[in-house]
Amino acid sequence: MSESFEGRKVVVVGGSSGMGLATAHQVVAGGGTAVITGRDQDKVGAAVEALSQNGKAWGITAELTDRDQVPEVRKQLAAEHADATLLVNAAGFFIPRAFSEYDEARRPALVH
Repeated sequence: MSESFEGRKVVVVGGSSGMGLATAHQVVAGGGTAVITGRDQDKVGAAVEALSQNGKAWGITAELTDRDQVPEVRKQLAAEHADATLLVNAAGFFIPRAFSEYDEARRPALVH
């Protein structure tokens, strides 16, 4: 059974690839509009183009781990997508390493 998103706008953070992009495809397939964010302009553009073949999609390029970029994204969402009713956070990153290398003392530092 496919979820109905008819008439709804969904913001998908991390929507230019992986699970976020899959979620955005489900939104569009269900009749909704997807607003995706991603840090790579080319990936965001390609995702919006692919999504737009089956429905409505918008893209916002930003590196949300850079706190200085967050206010501008919030402003853009408020100005252009205030009618969004759902938010999906599918953003993340993966640093591949051996299982034995993962512990609290050696976790990678995040960009703040």
